[in-house]
Formats: sequence, C-alpha cells, structure tokens
Amino acid sequence: MATPPISTREVLLLLLNAYLWPCHNMYDVREAELAEAEALAKATHAVPSPDDPPEFASWLRALLAPDRTAETREEAFNGICEFFDPEDREAGQGMPSQHHSPPSY
Repeated sequence: MATPPISTREVLLLLLNAYLWPCHNMYDVREAELAEAEALAKATHAVPSPDDPPEFASWLRALLAPDRTAETREEAFNGICEFFDPEDREAGQGMPSQHHSPPSY
C-alpha cells in the first residue's frame, strides 16, 4: 500500500510536536524520540508547496543529514519554533508567525 503524500509543513509540525513533547520521565523521552524518528521517516517523502519558504527545505536537510551535530539540530528546531505560532502547533496548522500583519489603527 502506498503511503499518502504529506506536506513539508505537516512534517515540520510533527517534528515540532516531537521536539516540544513534555518529558517528565524516561518513558516520555522515549516517546519523544520515537515521534521524532517517525516524523523524520515521513520527511523523506514530504511534498513541498509552492508557498513554502526556503527555510523549510533547509531545516529538513539539516535534520535528515546523517552527520548532523547537536548544534545543527538545535538551530533547525529553534528556527521551526520561531516560525510557527503556538496556536498552529495545537491545531496542527502551520501559519508562519512572522507573516502576521500588525494591527492597523
């Protein structure tokens, strides 16, 4: 059975949710690691959208690199965290936080 396509945005949100998984004990750490591994497996089949910013591809390349360092991983996740609003994370959506318009008066 073929795997249904998944968008790059969806993969980044899965990775973000794994990264932000609350870890209170070793079981939680293992769950977070498994969630990240599952998201990375899906990342290899991610389909970019025309409106994806170039950072999306950069973050995925960095996280998928077999020789990535802990610093590279943290830099990618810091960028992903800054990009998505907390409400987007909860809703599974992905609207970039820096593209919100300031209120007009």
